[in-house]
Amino acid sequence: MPTVTCVYMGFRRTPSACEIYRVNMPLHFLGQNKHWQVQWLFSGDLVAEYATRKINTWKRVVEQSDLLIFPRTYAQDQNTLELFHLFFEAIHRAGKKIVYEVDDDYTNEHRAVIHGDAISIAQHADAITVTTPLLGDLMTERTKRPHHILPNMLDPTLWAKGNIERPEKGVGKVYIALSGSATHYNDWKVLADIFPPLMEKYPQAHLILTGFHPDYLSDVPNVTRIPGLPYPTYASMVRQCDIVLAPVDPDDGFNLAKSPIKAVEGMGARRLVNGKAAGAAVIATNNPVYQLSIRHEDTGLLVAHTPHAWQDAIETLIADEPLRHRLQYSGYRHVWKHLDISKHWTLWAKAYRSILSAR
Repeated sequence: MPTVTCVYMGFRRTPSACEIYRVNMPLHFLGQNKHWQVQWLFSGDLVAEYATRKINTWKRVVEQSDLLIFPRTYAQDQNTLELFHLFFEAIHRAGKKIVYEVDDDYTNEHRAVIHGDAISIAQHADAITVTTPLLGDLMTERTKRPHHILPNMLDPTLWAKGNIERPEKGVGKVYIALSGSATHYNDWKVLADIFPPLMEKYPQAHLILTGFHPDYLSDVPNVTRIPGLPYPTYASMVRQCDIVLAPVDPDDGFNLAKSPIKAVEGMGARRLVNGKAAGAAVIATNNPVYQLSIRHEDTGLLVAHTPHAWQDAIETLIADEPLRHRLQYSGYRHVWKHLDISKHWTLWAKAYRSILSAR
C-alpha cells in the first residue's frame, strides 16, 4: 500500500479551506481507498527537523513515505533554497519519489506572483503535476521534468449536494457573479464602462462582486460587495448565482497557464431551475484556457475580450431566459460527467503509480 505525503509550504498552522479543497481534495478521496495511505505535513517543519537532525521525525515521515508531494512550494532566499537542495537529495538517497504540484505560472516571467524561486525547487522532482497542457509544457520546458495533467475538479459535497434556497428578495432577480483576487485588475477592466449602464437598463440584474473590488467598478448600481470567502462559503455563494463571469486578458501570458476552474465552478454549482438540476450560465474570454472547459453556445459562452462582446453576451443571458437555462443545464451535465473528483480521483492514483514505477 503506497503512502503519499503532501507537504504544505510553511510551518505548522491551520490550512485554509481553500488549501484543503483546492490542493488536497484529490488526496482526500485517494486516502479513502484501502489501497492508499495519505498524510499531510508542512515543509517548514520537515526541513527544520531535517536540518536539526531530528532523526525520529525523519524516519517517521520520509522513510515511511513512498511519494512526497510539494504543492506550489518555493524558496524565498538563497539559504532556504540550499537547504531544500540538501533536503531533496536526502529524500532521493532514501529511495523516495518527489512530485511538484502547481496550477499557476510560478516562473515570474509574465507576472511576479511569488517572492522566491519555484523552478529550482521543481527541478528536484521526479515529476510535476499540473492542471492544463499549456502549464505542463511550460513547466517541462523550464525544469526538464516530465509532467502529468490532472485537471481541477469539484467535490460534489460542496458543489452539488442539497438544494440552495435563494432569499425571497431574489425572486425574479438575475444574479451575476464576478469573483477573484487583485491579480485580475487588468483582466476585469473590459467590464469597467459597460456595467453601470447595463445594470441601469436591467433593474432585475444584480452583481455579486466577491474578493476584489476594483476602483473602476465603484459606481456600479445594484451591486453587493463581499470580501474574500472561505472556500465552502464561496461555493454556496456561487450556487445562488445565475450567471458567472470569467474575463481574462488574452494578451497576458500569465493567463495562458491558468486553469479554467472559474468556469468549472460556475457550471457545476448546483441549484434547481424549473425543478431540474442546473449550474450557472458561464461567460468567459475566448482563449485556450477556457476552451478546455466550454463549448461555445453549448456549455457556456466564449467571447472576444472587448467591451462590446462582453456587453452583448451579458445582455443576451439576462434577457434570454430559455438560452440561459439551456446553458445552465448543459454546463452542469458536462462538469459532473467529466470533473467529479469523487469519481475521477483514480486519475491521481494512476499518475502516482506511474511515477512510483518509473526508473
